[in-house]
Amino acid sequence: MRDLKLLVAISIFASVRAAPYSPYAVHAKRDTSLASNWIESTEKVHSNAIIPLAVALTQQNLENGYDFLMDVSDPTSQNYGKHWSLEKIAETFAATDEAIEDVFSWLSGNGISENRTILSASKTWIRVNVTVAEAETLLKTEYKLYNHVHTRKRSLAVEQYSVPAAIKRHIDFISPTILSSSTLKRMNSKRHGSVESDPVFASFPNPPAPEKPDYAALQTGGSKVVATNPWAWDLSYCAYQFITPACIRKLYNAPNGTLDLSSYAVVEYYTEYYNQTDLSTYLYNMNPVAPSDTFPTMYVAPDAVYPTNFTGDDDVEGNLDIQLATAIVYPQTMSYYQLNDDDVFLDAVDASYCQLTGSTGGCGVMPLTDVVSTSWGYSEDQVDDERIRECNEYMKLGLNGKTLLWSSGDNGVGCTATNGFQATWPSVCPYVTSVGATQIPKGGSVSDGEVATFGFSSGGGFSSYYPAPAYQAATIAHYWQHYNPNISAVYFNTSITNRGYPDVAANGAYAAIVVGGEWQLWGGTSQSCPTFGGIITLINEQRLAAGKSTVGFINPVIYANPNAMNDITSGNNPGCLDYGFSAVKGWDPVTGLGTPDYKKLLNVWMRLP
Repeated sequence: MRDLKLLVAISIFASVRAAPYSPYAVHAKRDTSLASNWIESTEKVHSNAIIPLAVALTQQNLENGYDFLMDVSDPTSQNYGKHWSLEKIAETFAATDEAIEDVFSWLSGNGISENRTILSASKTWIRVNVTVAEAETLLKTEYKLYNHVHTRKRSLAVEQYSVPAAIKRHIDFISPTILSSSTLKRMNSKRHGSVESDPVFASFPNPPAPEKPDYAALQTGGSKVVATNPWAWDLSYCAYQFITPACIRKLYNAPNGTLDLSSYAVVEYYTEYYNQTDLSTYLYNMNPVAPSDTFPTMYVAPDAVYPTNFTGDDDVEGNLDIQLATAIVYPQTMSYYQLNDDDVFLDAVDASYCQLTGSTGGCGVMPLTDVVSTSWGYSEDQVDDERIRECNEYMKLGLNGKTLLWSSGDNGVGCTATNGFQATWPSVCPYVTSVGATQIPKGGSVSDGEVATFGFSSGGGFSSYYPAPAYQAATIAHYWQHYNPNISAVYFNTSITNRGYPDVAANGAYAAIVVGGEWQLWGGTSQSCPTFGGIITLINEQRLAAGKSTVGFINPVIYANPNAMNDITSGNNPGCLDYGFSAVKGWDPVTGLGTPDYKKLLNVWMRLP
């Protein structure tokens, strides 16, 4: 009789332990509007194929993340500049012990032992390699192969998946599962033509063809020759839309760099590379200080192609990013992140975030620089749970003292298939700085101020998802009160309380760069974003030299000090049925707060602790 009682007790205990994991609930379902570019393949999925499964655990304290960031970023805070260590960040946002234990219990109950799993150092991810059959049982789903209609990328995915209702609150999402059309796109630069053929030079002497340094000597470290062409710092060329580093320094009151204390990187994806021969030629001709054998520090993701001397269309974007930025910040060494997939930036620079399973060789392999400029982005309507989580990760990097800059885009207000405005992500993420584009007006000079670009429309508008953060709220309210654009709510979110972008701007037209050994004129927010990053980097140098911290997340400071910016009040950014916004006094959704004035901004930041 006692044995029977013991058996019943054991049975009851087992059923209690198993009960929370018995009823399943749908956790996510494919939204066909977000995944319209994927077509199901006729190819069957092998049940014994291995899937690197990543479980994104819900994190503690995310509701306090904004306040934490403001505590170290708000210029009125007593803790300004006291950035957090990565260890403190990980500890603060780690999943609860309950969440970790419950998910491990669920996995083990499905035959996936704990010794097969990896809990990330940040305690926010559980990673495990499973077979398709195991994953389908675990998630009550069926995996299929899908082909992307444009990129030809293949992906393993499901229509929906479920998890036990009792642990649903512990899981943000699981990947790979649901597809979306979230495809990273370059903020495509705009070619203004070759120097020789551009009509703007019709009555002006063309600059000489690029002089070429002794490349053999450069490769052996034997050449230290610097630019000697007088036109490289002749500001009269700026008036004819031939933008050089000298033009940038004059426009933004910036000096030549003298220190090498901070760090700055540009990010490239897929097959966008830079050409070292072109960079050497550019510096040889353009920078009277930087030796032409200046090389960026390369960080190449394990699955990416190492840039060599590629020529053709694949090296234009990389050349544009690296050439002007290098000339601005020298003697600081630039860094260059080469990635091969749109989902691996955070994996590569932040091991605590890394989703990679199996071998962790790709996790945290790139040291994160103080300033990062990225000229890529998504349409906001493609944003899913993974992108929202990424935005929160940018908040954490800001806590660590990093400045993250994103191009606002080159399509004005953007346009959906139904003729609505389309914001750019992650520019609308409240934890990054969005950079728009300006240019010298026709007939103007570097002393006359700039206008919004008119060769293309600089990206700008309002988020449909994120409310205006507190540091921007008063600015947005002022804009709507005094400059209501009177555009129908049919086209965009007119709630007057949502996040506006861009935050700032910089010159984004007629940059003279070397491509294939020849001068070409290019522009876009792919030009303005790394340019703005160069100015911030010069400020970081001075703060570090004075024993202060890096500027970190800059938005609260610049919104509190708009007079340290050059206000842009002319131009617009049409992009949808000729609708768009106009540049006005103060902040606007075309050029943000305006372009940087280095001396004024330096004065602001040097007064801060």
